[in-house]
Amino acid sequence: MVFVDLLTGDPDALAESLGSYLSKAQILSGSAFDGAETALEEQQRTALIKEGLPRAWKRLIFEEDEKIIELLTDTVEQNEGQRPLETDVRDFVIKQQKLYEPIET
Repeated sequence: MVFVDLLTGDPDALAESLGSYLSKAQILSGSAFDGAETALEEQQRTALIKEGLPRAWKRLIFEEDEKIIELLTDTVEQNEGQRPLETDVRDFVIKQQKLYEPIET
């Protein structure tokens, strides 16, 4: 079973989804509850990831982890054929930090 947005979802997909939750056979077998529970867990997981990605990105930017410096340096070299100076990469990261609020601790 898949979560379908009641307000903006496709009517056919919505009818199929609701049918799988509300059919008598599905309810009696318990699969309606199991499916609804699975769909809810997936929706919660997706929401946590959507909230967590920006926090993780901010953490990478603010902590100036050597991995991000190395990754940026290597990527520029691969894409442009020239290896940037470490100071240039660090300056870039510092400029990126100014685009974000500090991490809440």
